[in-house]
Amino acid sequence: MLDLGSLLVSMGLQSEMQTVRKDIEVAQVFGENNQETESNAVVDAVASSLETVENAASAVANALTPPAGAVSGVLDACASHAPSVDFSLPTAPVFKK
Repeated sequence: MLDLGSLLVSMGLQSEMQTVRKDIEVAQVFGENNQETESNAVVDAVASSLETVENAASAVANALTPPAGAVSGVLDACASHAPSVDFSLPTAPVFKK
C-alpha cells in the first residue's frame, strides 16, 4: 500500500515539475527570465510536492485507522470478564502404581 502511495506521489511530482519547466521555458521565450521568477517557481514546486506527500500520508493513515463506531462495536462484542482458571492441586493421586 505504501509503495502504491509512493508511486502516485512521484508521478504527481513529475507532472508538476514538467509544468514548472514549461512555465520557465515560456518565461524565457518572452524575456521574463529573472532569478526571482525561477526561484518562486522552484519554491512553489517544492511546496506543492510536499503538500502532495502530506495528503498521501494522510490518506494512508486514514485508510489504516478504523472509524470510532467500528472500534466501539468490536469492544461491545468482546467478553467483559476474563476467563477463570483453576490452579488448585489435585487431592487424589493421578497416577496409580
